[in-house]
Amino acid sequence: MNNTIPAIRPGVLAWLTGLMFSVGPSMVDLSLPAIPVIQRAIGTPALRAELSLTAVFFGMAIAQFLFGAVADRYGRRRPLLIGMLIYCLATLAAAFAPDIQTFLVVRLIQALSYGVAIVLARSAVVDVSDERGSARVFSTAIMLMSLTSVVAPAIGGALLGIWSWRAVFLAMSAFGAVAMIAVSLWLPETLPSTRRSSVPFRRVLSTYGSLLKQGRFAACALIGACAVTFQFTYNTGAPAVVVEHYGLRPATAGVIFSVIAVSMALSSQVNAFLLKWRAPVQLMTFGVSLSVVCAAVLLLNVLTSVGGVVLFVGTLFVLMATIGFIAGNAMAGAISSAGHQAGAASALVGVVQFVIGTVGSAIVGIFHDAEGRPMSVVIAALSLIALGISLRMRSAAATCASA
Repeated sequence: MNNTIPAIRPGVLAWLTGLMFSVGPSMVDLSLPAIPVIQRAIGTPALRAELSLTAVFFGMAIAQFLFGAVADRYGRRRPLLIGMLIYCLATLAAAFAPDIQTFLVVRLIQALSYGVAIVLARSAVVDVSDERGSARVFSTAIMLMSLTSVVAPAIGGALLGIWSWRAVFLAMSAFGAVAMIAVSLWLPETLPSTRRSSVPFRRVLSTYGSLLKQGRFAACALIGACAVTFQFTYNTGAPAVVVEHYGLRPATAGVIFSVIAVSMALSSQVNAFLLKWRAPVQLMTFGVSLSVVCAAVLLLNVLTSVGGVVLFVGTLFVLMATIGFIAGNAMAGAISSAGHQAGAASALVGVVQFVIGTVGSAIVGIFHDAEGRPMSVVIAALSLIALGISLRMRSAAATCASA
């Protein structure tokens, strides 16, 4: 934590971080209803509009990986604002893209610039907060991000009905501009020049390697990644179960998924409230333990059909709620443990989440099953891995306390 804390109230910091976190789902979820329309308008058989999502995920991962290790050299505020300005301009370019090639390129630039900005936004929180305070800020931010994920597809669909797919990207750019202006007005520089690192870019891999050797960082990063992968895996596998296996209409399925998304927003706020009395690691362990129970019930449901669609949806509701108790606390624990390498730690946390999340989602996609068995197995495995790491972490902490 910085010795000289900038004058920013925790509530303001939480809402600013939430705005920055929410740009991510707006970049993806606002565009989801528009993808078929974009394909018809400018897509080709060789270059489909769906590739824009691949470009976004790839750009986010690459930006965080490459920029993270040198993020501590340049401060937070100025590069964050530059990143968001490029993001807004790239989004405007996407709105007026004349062909699919241009569209894919500017979507990649959009993701690269936002990837840089989100590394800095997470790092700024840790600069001015201790671990408990960071966990509280991240919990509020995740709540806002979850609500954005709920409403963004509906807003995207409404914009399509009013005008065209280009309006979706104009709205996306406007939202990014709001976040950028808010940061420029209320976020001070949180990393003074006296605390900046001079690690050269060529040492990026060694910086990440040293972080992964830190037990607390690695444990929290992996636990958080397992929780985030619950959502990646659920997003990939659950629609087929609800629509193909149980025969619900797509419109009904959309309502169900919106309700499930609300659970994470609610649990994130409960987590922020409970942090007044409980340590982040305690609440994280609670969330991990509950996820194991949910995974067991989900596996029983898909293998035997006991409880039908009601138990399936109810279990997923609780499972997604566990992310609210795990993700923010794990993120705070990982980044706070990195000390002066907070920028690199913030980036590596994001990279680990994307890598594990992509693998989990890919397994479910490759072994497609409308009954949801691959999805349930992956979730069960992840929850047990997270529990094992959590118990080992707790044991190591107890050993250190008794020494």
